[in-house]
Amino acid sequence: MTDFSVQASPSPSNKAPWIIATIAASALAVQNMQTLHDAWREYVGWFCAFSIESEPVTAYSGGRDVPFVRNPECHPHQYLVKIVPTKWPRKLDVGSLKFEPAERTGRYGNGDVVNPNAAMSDTDPEVGWFVKSQSPDLIEAIVYSRTGACESKRSITGRFQVTEHNYLGW
Repeated sequence: MTDFSVQASPSPSNKAPWIIATIAASALAVQNMQTLHDAWREYVGWFCAFSIESEPVTAYSGGRDVPFVRNPECHPHQYLVKIVPTKWPRKLDVGSLKFEPAERTGRYGNGDVVNPNAAMSDTDPEVGWFVKSQSPDLIEAIVYSRTGACESKRSITGRFQVTEHNYLGW
C-alpha cells in the first residue's frame, strides 16, 4: 500500500475577499483624508496655521497739474489697515505680516517706517507700507503714497497677508 500525504492549503479564492476588502478600506481611508483634514482645520484647528489676506488697498497722490496747496490729491495720503483674527480662539502670528504689491509707481518702501508727511529727499520712498503696531489680537499697518511734484502720480495697490494659528493648539 502506498501512503500519499496531502497538505491542505487554502485556495486562492479564499484569500481574494480579504485582499479586496483591505484594498477597498485603504482606498476609502485615503479618499476621506482630505475631508478629515478639512474638518480638523475648520472645527478643531490645533497645530494648524491659517493664512489671512486683506482686501486690496490703494494709495495714490499727484497726477494733476494743479498747485500743491489747492489740490488735495497732491498731498501725501496714508491709509490705516487693521487685521484681526478670523475667529476665536485664533491669534495672529506677530511678525508674519507681508504686503504683496499688485502694482506700484514710485520708489518703494517695503516695510520701512516713514513719516509720509515729512519732507522728502530724492532717495526716500514715495510709496510703501509699514507696521504701526502689532499684537496677537490686532495688527495695524499704514499704506502710503506721496509725491514731490504734483504732476507726477505715485500710487501703490496691494494686499496684506498674515498667518494666524489656533491659540489652544500652541
